[in-house]
Amino acid sequence: MNDTDLIKQYIDTPKTPSRLFYTYIWADPSDGIERYVGKGKKSRVWAHLKHKSNPRLHAMLNARLKSGYPLQPTQIFLPSEKEAFDLEIFFIAYYGRDDLKEGTLFNRTDGGEGGGTHARGKTYEDIYGVDRAQEIRQKHSAAIKGKPSPHRGRIGKKHSDSTRALMSEQRKGRKDTPEAIEKRRQGLLRSAAMKRESPEYVPPLSDGVMDKATRIRAENPEYKGISTRQLIEQGVLDLFTSTGKRKKDLF
Repeated sequence: MNDTDLIKQYIDTPKTPSRLFYTYIWADPSDGIERYVGKGKKSRVWAHLKHKSNPRLHAMLNARLKSGYPLQPTQIFLPSEKEAFDLEIFFIAYYGRDDLKEGTLFNRTDGGEGGGTHARGKTYEDIYGVDRAQEIRQKHSAAIKGKPSPHRGRIGKKHSDSTRALMSEQRKGRKDTPEAIEKRRQGLLRSAAMKRESPEYVPPLSDGVMDKATRIRAENPEYKGISTRQLIEQGVLDLFTSTGKRKKDLF
């Protein structure tokens, strides 16, 4: 039996009752150290052998499998998804995350956010409370400080024509819900309000002012190359009519 067949055997074998949620813990079979905590149902716990949602866990499990170690996670069955999420959060805090230098786990979040409804659409403050949320954000910030951005080399990258066509096809017929539209609108309003409150904020110029400045520069070579704001600061716009003619020439 090759490695692929061995992995498939683990994934395809029914390991859990189909209607119960559970919290699971993966420990490294070679030393017994806890490495990952998750929540799932059915055969979710075994999906890490095939999928790379957590690359470090995926690599460890497959490496141990190839070395002949038996794979056996700890599973704690619970009557509701919420209780499974709550226990997941507890165990992640108990064992600690490796990326935050708090413990041994490969987890990259504090749990509870999963694919279910327990925390979907909620902020850290909603889930953990204000004090804990602030602590989590500070630890996340400290953990990535000084590290290269994951977007380096990707900003400005253009998709191929085939990729763009596929993305377009996937978006066809998709409509935002009224709630999503309102949420986006509120976000834009908050952003605009914060910008206006900034001491460095400069109000945008009206189209009429911009057109007037363009006509002045076109008819008066001495102002060519001077920006509209410079014309305003120097009081030049007051010397001209909206048509770009000097006011003194009209009398």
